[in-house]
Amino acid sequence: MPGIKSCRAQPFAVSAIAPALLYYRTSMCVSLRKLVRKAGWGIKMFNSATIWILIPLTALMIPIIAILASVFKARYRAQQSSITDEDRDRLADLVQVADTLANRIATLESILDAEFPEWRDDHEGE
Repeated sequence: MPGIKSCRAQPFAVSAIAPALLYYRTSMCVSLRKLVRKAGWGIKMFNSATIWILIPLTALMIPIIAILASVFKARYRAQQSSITDEDRDRLADLVQVADTLANRIATLESILDAEFPEWRDDHEGE
């Protein structure tokens, strides 16, 4: 077959697997060429007009896809990090509970100061 020469790998360092790799690559190229011929692609599909259209389209689509992927990724991350209304309500409830506990602690400390003035000296290190 005349076109198989272009698919053959150049001989490389002598090793035990070199003949097997060369055979595999050659057989893979032959079967790919058979598939292209059988499907009717080949030169009919990739003529010069098609190539002149496909190359610029590919060159334009790669950056566009990369930009869209980064935009969607940023949107997804922003959406994941935003606080929902349910989270805000829960935080407001927690702040209210913290204020109530702070008032109770202040009340208990004032009672202890009135009844046991030296309690702070005894428990200062704890």
